[in-house]
Amino acid sequence: MLIVAFSLLSSGYYLSGQMSAYGAVFLSLLVMATGAGLFKPIISGTIARTTDETNSGFGFGIYYWMINLGAFLAPLVVSYLKGFSWSYVFSASALYCALMLLRHCSCTGTRPSRRTRRDWARYSARPRWCWATHVSC
Repeated sequence: MLIVAFSLLSSGYYLSGQMSAYGAVFLSLLVMATGAGLFKPIISGTIARTTDETNSGFGFGIYYWMINLGAFLAPLVVSYLKGFSWSYVFSASALYCALMLLRHCSCTGTRPSRRTRRDWARYSARPRWCWATHVSC
């Protein structure tokens, strides 16, 4: 489902930067809103499912810390890119969402339920950057 959310977000951001008619911009914003509406419950549910009472505060803390970091850095990037064109802002957002989609597709997997050496060896074979960026790892 994250694949659908990231695809809708990416295409919505890109289309918003390319359209100039009111109706087309409105439809592209609806596509973007649908992707964002799918994204948040999936991530919140993933954090709730993969944490327990002892570490759920830490899991949600990381989630909200990343939101705040994005809220801090995004205006800096936007203020630089809007000097060229607003379409660059939307294209950069679309590119970032496409990179999240690519990362999700290349790192999707679940932890082995039992800690057998063979299962953990297969799990550990994934690239290290997947561990740092994937909430359900």
